[in-house]
Amino acid sequence: MALDRSAGIEAQAQVEMGMSLLPKVTSPSRRQQLEGRLQVALGSTFVMTKGFSSPDVRAALTRARVLLDESIYPIEALRALGGLFQYHLIRSEAPLGLQLCQPLLKGSLDKSVASVAHFFVGAAHLPMGNFKQSQLHLQTSLSLYDEVACRPVAFVAGHHIHSFMFVWLGLATLCAGAVEDARAIISAGVRNARRRAHPFTLVSALLAVARFFIHVGNLRGAMDATEKGLRIATDQRSPYHISRANVLRAVNLVECDQPKEAIALMNRALLAQRETGANFQSSFNLSYLALAHARTGDFERALATSSEAIKEVERTGERWWAAEAQRQRGEVLLMALSSGGEQAEECFLTALECARQQGARIWELRAALSLARLWRDQGRWVEASEILAPIYGWFSEGVGLPDLTKARSLLNEICGLRPKRR
Repeated sequence: MALDRSAGIEAQAQVEMGMSLLPKVTSPSRRQQLEGRLQVALGSTFVMTKGFSSPDVRAALTRARVLLDESIYPIEALRALGGLFQYHLIRSEAPLGLQLCQPLLKGSLDKSVASVAHFFVGAAHLPMGNFKQSQLHLQTSLSLYDEVACRPVAFVAGHHIHSFMFVWLGLATLCAGAVEDARAIISAGVRNARRRAHPFTLVSALLAVARFFIHVGNLRGAMDATEKGLRIATDQRSPYHISRANVLRAVNLVECDQPKEAIALMNRALLAQRETGANFQSSFNLSYLALAHARTGDFERALATSSEAIKEVERTGERWWAAEAQRQRGEVLLMALSSGGEQAEECFLTALECARQQGARIWELRAALSLARLWRDQGRWVEASEILAPIYGWFSEGVGLPDLTKARSLLNEICGLRPKRR
């Protein structure tokens, strides 16, 4: 596969030239299979030149799947399926991606194909908020992976799947609350990507690790990974990666308390992302845009956008951000309305229940922290302590997480506020 967009354009031209020669192939069956293989190659070039979710990617790979005899060309058929899976993933359509790939696990698979199948299914479960299932499938994919045996199927839709077995597993592990394990796993994924010397794999990994750093409150790490990813994306002239990097830059600006700059950049980045057909992590993007509007004092727009983020969770079925979409709307309500405490409490309680159902300890901590702050301000000190102390105690000592530091400080404050028993 070509390593940069310029080579991708050249490869696209060569594939299209091959397409033009198809009428010269006299055997209909041979012509059909040759066109199927060329459509897979064409879809791969479109990923690089137009983005993962370009309509042209879908058209080429869908056509390939119609044409190819999987018994004759199983690798090309798997690549076509993988490209379509990625198409759906980057459009925030993980349930469709899972529906596409789940049947792979029902057949009798060799080790390399089984590794890829478990990777696809695990990668789909992650944005759907099924963190334990995601971990299980991704761990299985790693255990089955063999560098030599998997080489023919390892590059799918513009990146190397071995690197992303670690990356997605790291994010799933983080959501489950094993922060230090997650940190080690995702770092291994970035090292793996660097070893590949493959720019599209590395830029995708760097932008994923930037999101990891955002979630753990490491703003410097998030900014560094984002800027490195943007440089590679710009060098490669990858339209999707440039737009994605700018979305993350906007999130970093929100975290830096530069909301006006964040709003302008986020709006430009989302427009550019949609032009590639992508809609990646739409609820996450909208939640941060809402927070930025609230910090500029545009509460009407902030409330509308935070509501849109929640609706987007329901529309897409991507529930990984469901708890945070509710929690961040609660925070916006407190900023926007002097009487917003009751509505905010409802959002925080919904976030807490959602996180608990998912086993998402990282989001449970955040929801409990927001709720405990609200109850502290209302003088409900016993309830505040009782909601925050258990999830704070769940995390191991020494875990480097700013939210834990905030929780410990709040618990100490509440302890000082509570009436002393005589």
